Amino acid sequence: MSKKQVISAPPMPHGIYIDKEGVHVCAAFPNGKDCGVMLHSVKTGKEELFLLPESCRNGHVYSALIPCNEEDYDTYCLYRDGHTFMDPYARSILGLETWGANTKEKDLRGLLNIQAPDFTEDVNPKKPLKDSFLYLLHVRGFTMHAASGVAKNKRGTFAGIEEKIPYLKDLGVTAVELLPAYEMNIVSLDHNPEEGLYVEDGRVLKDVHGKIKVNYWGFKEGYYFAPRKAYACDKDHPEEEFASLVKALHKNGMELVMQFYFPNWISPVLMLESVRYWVYTYHIDGVHLKGERIPTNMLATDPLLQDIKIFHDDFDAKTLFGEKKYCVDAQVAEYRNDFRIIASRFLKGDDTTLPDFVSRMNYIGQDLKSVNYVGNYDGFTLMDLVSYEHKHNEENGENNTDGENNNFSWNCGVEGKSRKKAVTELRKRQIKNILTMLFFSQGTPMLHAGDEFGNSQDGNNNPYCQDNAIGWTDWSQLSRNEDLYEYAKFLIKLRMSHKILHTGEPFTLIDKKSIGYPDLSYHGIEAWRPDLTNYSHAVGFLYCGVYAEETAPFVYVAYNMHWADIKLALPTLPEGLSWKLIADSSASLVDMNGIKCAQTSVKSPSRSVQILISSGSWKPETNGKRQPF
Repeated sequence: MSKKQVISAPPMPHGIYIDKEGVHVCAAFPNGKDCGVMLHSVKTGKEELFLLPESCRNGHVYSALIPCNEEDYDTYCLYRDGHTFMDPYARSILGLETWGANTKEKDLRGLLNIQAPDFTEDVNPKKPLKDSFLYLLHVRGFTMHAASGVAKNKRGTFAGIEEKIPYLKDLGVTAVELLPAYEMNIVSLDHNPEEGLYVEDGRVLKDVHGKIKVNYWGFKEGYYFAPRKAYACDKDHPEEEFASLVKALHKNGMELVMQFYFPNWISPVLMLESVRYWVYTYHIDGVHLKGERIPTNMLATDPLLQDIKIFHDDFDAKTLFGEKKYCVDAQVAEYRNDFRIIASRFLKGDDTTLPDFVSRMNYIGQDLKSVNYVGNYDGFTLMDLVSYEHKHNEENGENNTDGENNNFSWNCGVEGKSRKKAVTELRKRQIKNILTMLFFSQGTPMLHAGDEFGNSQDGNNNPYCQDNAIGWTDWSQLSRNEDLYEYAKFLIKLRMSHKILHTGEPFTLIDKKSIGYPDLSYHGIEAWRPDLTNYSHAVGFLYCGVYAEETAPFVYVAYNMHWADIKLALPTLPEGLSWKLIADSSASLVDMNGIKCAQTSVKSPSRSVQILISSGSWKPETNGKRQPF
């Protein structure tokens, strides 16, 4: 134990760092008697324990200054009652550089001298939610596959994602969302058992197969202020590599959203301070909060976080927005699972789904917005949604008892992979159908990495421990399913180039401009008369573009999820306009210029979608007189 003088200091900010004055300490020691900090020097091997006197305590927080030279120490850990442990506020950690290594907590060291990245020239895009398209990926899994085209030393890293920015930009992504990328020990044991291990819900269990499995997703407690070194190509400077990714995305007009998982025992103060730290230090553009006891209202109303996006699965919207007590400029939205369920059921042809589908396509919320998705990390990919009727999670080592049992999926006649042309073509058509639903929905669309080109997880809907080809994005499918990719890119471009398709507000369904057309209307075999009965599976959506722009075309989408062909009526257009067909999922047609088609009806083959757009010039009269249909 060192006898050097320890000076009392202000109890803020939390963390341990070194400068020319010495080592600044501010850390919580709940119920500790002998509390202190162990300082180390990697270069010299020097190690000293500094106990913190009672005079440095405020509540459970000890704050002090330990005078020393900057070169005396470079790492540290905390000490309490004979045991060392890692500082939860550490901004960089030594000992977790290797992916999957079982590093004991007592062997971890926090780095003292961490310089904040330079963001002088950086400008956040600040995309409104209504103009956003989220792309969810796993840092390691996104580029680990050999077919990713990323240099071998960069696969599975922040630098690997940066290499993929041209691809993301070409697709039309506006925001990249990362599964947890903060530091953590994915295998947390204090001993080395002979049997293999796997991790479930942050608990390490024995695996009967004798294979080591890791918490691949990373939903467990971590060190919330440090970028994960195992995700860095340059293990000595993960902070700079992560910052480089953020700046490169911003330069290309894209944002970065970080997922954070907070178990129930994490304090709300630590949650708030960690999110603040990433926003201020690394210029991230949003957070997706995961956990059951998240103080969502505290974060959504925090003055420092009013420029970012904040996502969660369940906000207390009544308290947050109901009484208008708070000024909430943050873009707050829920990840709603109901769109996935309704769209998947409509896709597979379930009865009684059309009314819910029509309603859900128009849902967005007033203050609290919604994020819509179909594929996600914890469910079937889009390819598996149309290829499997049952989950196949045997590789997880839990006898296929884990994961969601009801996936609302249909395998198109064959369970699993198939070479039958009729089956593979139908599956592609179904993927195009549900992609159309996603990008024409009024919420903010989210796409899980690889769904745009048919990535499969072999029917595993819960690959939380699959650090292998099952859990990775299989880039070899891109060349095989290029038509899917082109169709997804077409939909994204179409959505972004027509404001009526992403207004950010619910449609009124009324002719409030008195121009003869509502902002959105529904149609069936007869125009203006949709069949929304329990056994109907087809409907046409008509979007009137002039409700969002002064001059804009009409867009019509015909959905037929029935197993029989049908003709849907086309509403009569104003004089001087005519219909063009720009996409047909049954014919692999994608043509922004459009082709001539019938003007009174559209033939919609079984399980298909057609998209039409009006051509010609039309500016509605604005004299307030109601125009005829």
